[in-house]
Amino acid sequence: MKTLFGWVGLLALLVGCGENPGVMDGRGDGAGEAAERATALPPPNLVAWTTDGDLALVNGDSGSVRSVATSARLSGSRAAVFDPWASRVVTFEGDLDGPSGEVATYAVASHVLGERARLVSIDGDARPLPSPLGPVLFEGSYGSRWRVLLDSGAASHSAAALAPRSAWITSDAGGTFAHGVGESPEGTLVHTTARVDSSGVTVTEAVPLPISSVSRPSTAQVMPGLGALLFVDVVGPRLVVFWFEGTTRFMHTFVPVGTLHGASEDTRVGAALALDGGSIIVVTLSKPSRLVALALNPQRQVASHDMIGLAGELPAPDRFFRRDLVANDAHRVYAATSEGVWAADVSLREGAIHLTRVSFPGGGDLRGPLDVVGSGAHAPR
Repeated sequence: MKTLFGWVGLLALLVGCGENPGVMDGRGDGAGEAAERATALPPPNLVAWTTDGDLALVNGDSGSVRSVATSARLSGSRAAVFDPWASRVVTFEGDLDGPSGEVATYAVASHVLGERARLVSIDGDARPLPSPLGPVLFEGSYGSRWRVLLDSGAASHSAAALAPRSAWITSDAGGTFAHGVGESPEGTLVHTTARVDSSGVTVTEAVPLPISSVSRPSTAQVMPGLGALLFVDVVGPRLVVFWFEGTTRFMHTFVPVGTLHGASEDTRVGAALALDGGSIIVVTLSKPSRLVALALNPQRQVASHDMIGLAGELPAPDRFFRRDLVANDAHRVYAATSEGVWAADVSLREGAIHLTRVSFPGGGDLRGPLDVVGSGAHAPR
């Protein structure tokens, strides 16, 4: 199996990445006037955390807080995701002083958060994602397991699977499936697929991917897009995007996106999203913090890109995915750093991708993880 460095040597194709982006209102490529919004409809609400550690429902245009609900105020890891099937926010809060935490829900109605309702305690760390049957939990306690908290209240079985650095849920007439890409103890990236039904979670496939993450610890992000799986990582001073299908055939396209000005050996991918079915990829990068948008052509090659700087530091990577970068169907993206939540609009003009920072005055009082609430939330999760 070829390593990532092997493909770099064989297929390197450089694309210039513009000038050093300015923090707050800088532009990567020196693009001109502000991009037009993809829709005239206002963005939906956003759920985030206050600096006091409570849960906040936020106006997606201004960042002003509509509603605050008291959380457990635990000092460890956090997660918050919107469940569109039950119109609620599902959270996890971990205890920094011990390997434990709690999963809870907050109803959402008329721009108001309901009171916190505890669902279950966890002996370890966890990340939830919503599903039609109930929240799917990716847990790390005595080993890594996936399970579903059925809305019916019935007991269900869990499945042993790797803690995912990337995860999403798919649901259609063929059933509901949880997907996760995690790193094995041997350093192999594995795409695990598990069926979620009324009996619980059952792993149906665990496929080693024909590529290795370069970053250590791994911060590579994998997501579905353009009929394949898209892989994003940092190789030296370059952001690279691969796509592949199946277990052995590595597709031949390799597209690094130029030299990242100011990048250091500690630069890592923070998070990544695929928009418009994968024709647009949005990525956060650390040290220094920045937001990058890539437009892919039908051949899955990078056709254009843009980049802006972000104030503050991205969260330190751990073995689970984090939702510190989210988007809605209007192509507004929100990114969380140590200094707040920042907003930008993504658009295509004259065949080129553009990132335009949006005034978000309430964002300085907010922290991640976060999610979009209501219609317009980006999918797959």
